[in-house]
Amino acid sequence: MNYQRRFSVAASTIVAALLLLQCGCSVVGLGIGEAIDSHKPDSVTVQGYRLATIEQGSHLNITLSNGSTITGTFNRGLPATAERIDTLYMRARSNDSGCAILPALGDTVEFIKKSGRVRSRIDNAVYRRLESDCDFCFGATPVDSSGARELCLKHLLAIRRPDGGLLKSGDIANAIAQSNTFVPLAGIEMVTKTGLQQTSLDSISQVVMSYHKHGQRNGFLIGAAIDVVIFIVWMS
Repeated sequence: MNYQRRFSVAASTIVAALLLLQCGCSVVGLGIGEAIDSHKPDSVTVQGYRLATIEQGSHLNITLSNGSTITGTFNRGLPATAERIDTLYMRARSNDSGCAILPALGDTVEFIKKSGRVRSRIDNAVYRRLESDCDFCFGATPVDSSGARELCLKHLLAIRRPDGGLLKSGDIANAIAQSNTFVPLAGIEMVTKTGLQQTSLDSISQVVMSYHKHGQRNGFLIGAAIDVVIFIVWMS
């Protein structure tokens, strides 16, 4: 009887050790994921040009100028008029130190592309929101032609300014992305509990975006997958 009890305890200990070995990676993965999540903020204030890069479905909490709030998920940005975009572009050159490097509307510059170079007068600023991305372009008229065209940063290598300075397309993109003034939107459309709601950008005081933390879940799933592999190898 005493022998059977000792055998049962020993068997239980072995089973517990094997289970711990099997699920060890899951536990470790869960711990690593929790540590990663702990270093991520729960939310972040979105301002300036970054408002134009919010992804559809992002959870937002908007504070209006009158103090009221709107909570929901981002559906889309309401496009600004061409005149407003031009105004904001020129205002950004004056207000944002990082945008002082940008050429002014009306400047004659040299656009440098892989396929060659073209001297053109900048007519206007253009913002394009693509399905999964966005791009900034210059509406320009070549000096040797009367046909206007759009020259987008994605297809440009650099721009040579009237003073001879060379601006790489990446420098232009970074200046615009960090601007607090250039926001090529007229408003924000959100999905709320009461349905679609459109809010003018001029009436918004603050936009806070919540982060979804997936570190624990992802860490656990990766660890569990490793545990399954270990278990299969051990059983074989």
